[in-house]
Order: sequence, then C-alpha cells, then structure tokens
Amino acid sequence: ISFARFRTAGMKRTLRQGSNERFVTPARLLTLFGGTRYPRERLVGLSEYMDSAITFEVLQEILFRGGYLAEYEEPDEPLFPELAPSSSESDLGVLEGSLAVQPVRALDLCGCVSRVFVGALEEFTKTYKLGPPALAVPPGMGGPMDTVGEEDEDDEMADFANGGGRTPSVRSVRMGWGAEERVLNRTFFPHLRRLGLASSLLPSELLTAFVLSFPYLTHLDLASTLTSPLLLKGLALAGQNGIGGRPMRLKALSLARCRLITGPALLGLFCGDCPPELTDLSLFGDGTYPNPLERPELRLVVSASPAFRSGCLRTLDLSSTPMTDELLFELIPPQPHLLELGLAHCRTISMQAVAGFLTNKAPAVEVLDLSHSCPSLVGQGISSRRRVTLGQPTISIMELHAVLLSQCASLESSSSNPDEAQLLLALRATNLRVVELDEKSLELVQGGAGDWKPIPGKGRRGWYVDTATSSMLTPADSPSSRPRSLLHLAQDHPQRQALLKLVQQKGAVSFDVGWHSRKLEVMRGDGLVGSRAEGLYSYHAYG
Repeated sequence: ISFARFRTAGMKRTLRQGSNERFVTPARLLTLFGGTRYPRERLVGLSEYMDSAITFEVLQEILFRGGYLAEYEEPDEPLFPELAPSSSESDLGVLEGSLAVQPVRALDLCGCVSRVFVGALEEFTKTYKLGPPALAVPPGMGGPMDTVGEEDEDDEMADFANGGGRTPSVRSVRMGWGAEERVLNRTFFPHLRRLGLASSLLPSELLTAFVLSFPYLTHLDLASTLTSPLLLKGLALAGQNGIGGRPMRLKALSLARCRLITGPALLGLFCGDCPPELTDLSLFGDGTYPNPLERPELRLVVSASPAFRSGCLRTLDLSSTPMTDELLFELIPPQPHLLELGLAHCRTISMQAVAGFLTNKAPAVEVLDLSHSCPSLVGQGISSRRRVTLGQPTISIMELHAVLLSQCASLESSSSNPDEAQLLLALRATNLRVVELDEKSLELVQGGAGDWKPIPGKGRRGWYVDTATSSMLTPADSPSSRPRSLLHLAQDHPQRQALLKLVQQKGAVSFDVGWHSRKLEVMRGDGLVGSRAEGLYSYHAYG
C-alpha cells in the first residue's frame, strides 16, 4: 500500500470539504490496514499528503504485525525478603502480538512532518519505551533469533500458509513470573527490514529511539533528517552485537544532508564493524549542508572501511567531501561493481583524476555526478537562459569532452550498422553514459556532441546523456567482468526516442525524470539503484 501518488485533486471535493474534512482519516486508514491483514500486505508507503492521519492507533496497526520483542525488568525473589533489598534483572521475551498477521517488511515515511504524526510517534515511543538495546544475550541463548532473518522470510511465510504453527517470534526465555509482575523496559520490532525517513524532521532523540527499535534493518534512509552522532553510535553497536546475538547487517544506507552528524561519528560507523555487505552508500552533501568528514577522516574511511575494501559497492556518493586526486586515484580500492558515483561539490579534484579512476578502478560506472566539481582555471562567461544563477561555470567543457568523455566513452555518433555500433561499445574503456552537471555547465554544452545531449531536470539538476546507449545485465556466458554491459539503441528504438523527446522539452519534464537518485528506494528494496521513484517520492529523488 503506497500513498506516494495520492492526491485529492479531481475528486470533486468542495472548498469547505478540502479545508475542513480530510479524505484520509485515521479511521479509514485503520479500516484499510485491517482489511489487508491476512493477504500478503507487507509494504507500506506514507507521504506528507496524508501524514496527519498517522495516529498512535495507526502506528500500532502497522508495527505490531507478526509479534514483537520485549525486554522486561523482573524483580528477584530474595531468600530473606526482610533483609535483602529488592533488585531487578532483565529478561528477553516476546509478547504474542498479532502472530497470525503478515508482518510489515518495509515502511516509508518520506516527508512526514505533521504535528499529528510527530505527536503520535512520541506517544508510541514513550508508551512502549522504544530505544537502543540495553540487554546482553543470556548465555546459551544466541540462537533463537535466527528465525527472523531476511533469508528465512519465505520459509516463515510458507509455514504460516501450511498452518505449521511456527512463528518468526521467539518465546520468553523465562516464564517464572506472571506478566503482571514484569515491567516493560524496551520494545523491538524484529520483522521490519527496510525503513525510509527521508525529510521527516523528527527531533533527534525521537529519531534515535525509533530507528534503534528495529534491530535487523537492511535498508535505512536518513537523508535530510536530524540524525545525531548518538544514532550513528547505536547503529555501529547494533552492527557488532544485536538483540538475540544477531547483528544488524545494513545493505543500503543514506546519510545525505544530515547536518548534525560529525566526522568522528562517521569514522566510528564505517571503520568499526561496518558490514561488508553494504552495497549502496550516500554521504551526499552540498554547499548548504556539506559533508562533515575532514581529510584525515576521509582518508581512513575510503582506505580502511570494510565497505570500501570489499569492492561490493554499487552506488557511492561522496559529494562535498574534501576529496583529492591522491585519495581518489591511489587510496580508494578498486570497485568493480560500482554503477553510480557522486563527486559533486568536490573542488579539489581534477578531470584527469576522475577519468583515471573510472578507467583503472571503476570501469562499470554508468552515472557520474560532477556538478560544481573539477573547477576550470579558464574563466567562461555566459549567462544561463533557463534561470538566473551566480558564479562562473565550474567545469571546462573542453576538458569534459577531451579528457573525460574521450577516455571513458565516445564522442562520435553511433554507426547506422547495429552490429558495428555494438562492437564499438564493447571496446569502450568504461560504461559511462550519463554525467550530471550544474546548471551553467549544462548550458555551455548547448547542443551536445555526437550522441551526447543535455537533459535538464524539473528542479535544479541536469544530465549530459548518451542517447544512443543503454545497459543490461551481462550474460553469464559473456567474457566481460562488468556486472552490466552497454547496449546500442537504434534510431527508431523507443528508449532513444524518449530520451530525444526529453532533450527537446528543455526542462519542462516531471520530477520522475532523472538519474542518480538521492532517495533510497525502500519499498521494493532496490536501494539507490533499480526502480524509479514515483509520485511525491520522485521530488526527493530527483528534485
């Protein structure tokens, strides 16, 4: 269930209804979610158009599906009660919850900022005492939580369908005391795997408590939030030893434009027990909220982090970091699976270093962000006809074509012979086919060169695109070691015609047009690569 495309426009509602009567109400949401309990309803996407209907009861209905973990305080029974003071010990247990209901695996709260939603989340956090794990696993009890792993998801659902009785939750390890004698200490939700909170301005303490109540996340989007160093520390600790002895294993993480995080906090997260399974990482920053990493910290992150050393990264955004030619070309390990690379607002790198990195260490990169990077020593004065902008273009168009595109792609028009054109694509040094540029640099490109054409986006982003090239998964019998292979598009190919139409529109496009998304896709689990963002989510992705 996704509200990303929800609008009330066109529903013939009067002005009075639009201002006084909300169409999406808590009661209707509860009816909707209640009617989808037993089918395989496992993905929930909410938006700012209906976030005032997200109440305490709605959060209960979404998060309590499939059961939940609870941490209790239980008083010890002393041998001589009149002599010994009362004490307490923690007990890891599970409440029954809605065990017969399919648990929600993905929850996207992108852009939810209403006071009703924030107040409901505060009440939910206080009532069920959400927060970081504070309980060590009892000796010999490290195995029970294996049943809630993402890889066992299909087995769990099969058991439910067959009536086998096994649930993905763990029973209480101690049943000596009645439930009325126990005091709730913490609550966790082990079933949720993917969580999106982009642009949801929750207070830092509330955000930390909410995120750390999901111990087994694989996808986490914290872009443009008040993420604090305490939350990053909690994520690092969860990656070392989680609830039930199973650590959190993040595969996709976005910390774009988080203005409260610090360099040491990022260093502790990525250079500790950072999961080598991390494939999508965004540390995007811009002139308003730059990346907090200093150069020594960046040097350690790119050279020593398990995520970088594994070579498994698919997308990487290091925009606004103090990147240098030395760090880029010498210290970053080879990234054979890297498909998208963000180096925007990096003023101390050269075009030659970028071309060398792509050719020698990341030949599979298809999309490259160089907006406001690689400054040219030659001043170029031309005003943008699209909108008024200040400052000189940051990239030399001559260097862009003569250095980057000539070495990593091709400036010649594709051959009319499909077989010959496909053969020339196979001989390219890299898979580069899209370069993101800032507005003034994109304006200087004018009509493009060969098959490379400028495509301005709806917002302030724009791309320089090879309209005659696409990509596909590399066949298993191909000698190429790259994960994807370039594919030639004929003149009458629908995708090529669609790209040329975008060129002619000159920015009069919708927000769902773009490359190198800045919003993590959490609904289907595609991360920063894969299915295109839709509806309101596309504004956060390509706006």
